[in-house]
Amino acid sequence: MNRITRLLSVRLAAICVAIVVIAEQSSAVTFSVTPGNTSNSYTGFITLQVGGLSAGEAVTISKYLDLNTNGAVDPSDFFVQQFQVQDGQGPTLIGGATNSNVPYDLNAASGAITVSTPMIGEGMIHRFAGQFFYVLSSPSNHFASITNSFVVNNPATGQTITGTVLSNSTAVPFAAVLVSQTVSGSGDFNPVTGTVANSAGVYSINVPPGFFQLVPLQPGYVGVPTNPFNVAPSSTVNSNLALVGTATTVSGRMFDAANSSIPLPGILIAAQGNGFGGTTSDSNGNFSVSVTTGSQWKISGDEASWTFLGYVRSNNNLKINISGNVSGLQLGYPKANALAYGRVVDANNNPLPNVKLFGQNDNGSGAFQGDATTDANGNYSMALMAGNWDVEVDSGSTAVNY
Repeated sequence: MNRITRLLSVRLAAICVAIVVIAEQSSAVTFSVTPGNTSNSYTGFITLQVGGLSAGEAVTISKYLDLNTNGAVDPSDFFVQQFQVQDGQGPTLIGGATNSNVPYDLNAASGAITVSTPMIGEGMIHRFAGQFFYVLSSPSNHFASITNSFVVNNPATGQTITGTVLSNSTAVPFAAVLVSQTVSGSGDFNPVTGTVANSAGVYSINVPPGFFQLVPLQPGYVGVPTNPFNVAPSSTVNSNLALVGTATTVSGRMFDAANSSIPLPGILIAAQGNGFGGTTSDSNGNFSVSVTTGSQWKISGDEASWTFLGYVRSNNNLKINISGNVSGLQLGYPKANALAYGRVVDANNNPLPNVKLFGQNDNGSGAFQGDATTDANGNYSMALMAGNWDVEVDSGSTAVNY
């Protein structure tokens, strides 16, 4: 091979490499979240768009609440959601009707995925005021993970609740603060939003006028709920919150009742006894929630967590007398095989968003319970198990003023 031939070969090889690099760059996976920020009273949809995929490729989308407010995903953050969706994957159908709670690909184009979910239907933790992160990853390791920020703001309302989260008079940083609005101070715990305390344990949340009840949450602690108190128009109420340190936990795993190898991730779990503990199940369905000894604790959770994954929650909350650590709980839940769906409107046929509905199985004595929240168009889907049900508007919901 002469010198000219060798030079041509080298240049052709360089051109081929450049073409490959350009091709790889042009097919890079993209990920966007719309809107990138919104308010904790938002009744619209969150749209996630993925591009640059192979035809039929699956992706995993996870969501975290930035609990330590450091602007990055790390082990101390609150894991609040995870689901997988495949390019071209249609909706989950039950009896020919779409279960709109379960994410699916709305994009007809090959190699692109669009998912749209109503924020108010994902569960109350998604209405926390704070910074969240959506993480896109590849189950097949086709591409490196991509992280996008999503901020939920707490706009001024004219009323504020503020205070410090304390344990034995010492400030506890970065505690989650759960905010419940009650009807006329009835004491019914109806979480509507939340916030995260800062590094000095100080929290602040803007609210409408009304009766409220707050409880702090932090791993290794049990929160003490406040008594319901009134927030008058144009007022600021100071309410310090108490956490009790504990090393006692209830732990186990949540999974598909028909196939235990399928975990239920991102389930918001609540433990209620002589205090309040909260956690979520991890990507493998495992959970550990803080409790204290010497009383009975009820293990329940936010029904919307199950609904989002297409599962139905038991009507019988687990009750445990706590004398020490409880581990190895195996909690299986069935996938919905029936659906109630429709629309809630006012007398003028205007859609009513953010209306909570509940389903009772056999007048409340059955094995299961249903849950749904209307979206921006007043539509709802309630995942159920086949049987006798009645579906009602939750009259205790503060969104219903009719």
